[in-house]
Amino acid sequence: PQGPLALQHITIELSTQPDSTRARVFLVLNVKVQHFVSSVVQLMTRAWRLGPLPVGLQHRVRNNLSVCQLSARQLQEAVDGLEALVRRAPVLFLKQGVAQNLSSLYEFLPDSKGRRMTLRELADAFQLDDMDPRAIEQPAG
Repeated sequence: PQGPLALQHITIELSTQPDSTRARVFLVLNVKVQHFVSSVVQLMTRAWRLGPLPVGLQHRVRNNLSVCQLSARQLQEAVDGLEALVRRAPVLFLKQGVAQNLSSLYEFLPDSKGRRMTLRELADAFQLDDMDPRAIEQPAG
């Protein structure tokens, strides 16, 4: 198992086998990874706020920051940051990767279908023909 399911299995293993080396190592690594992700989010957030970045880099940096925020369980911040960027200048910042990440992030929100539809309408309104329509579709899974 991976992710939260793995953590659940390890927690069960520790409760039934308190001397389990494997479970203890997993927990220590999990804490270290979460600390690392949190540190990366803090550093990237500071870098983003220092701005201004060159226009051609802004969507890439914000997109990467949003992925890190998701890993750090900061879903709303990830969505809000990408949406704010797109609202600033859709033609400049609504790129294929941004659309794909927003669409994927929307999966975790209750109004994902409506948000995806708004994203599609935005791409159509600004005639962003270089964007693959599948970038905004519901992710498979």
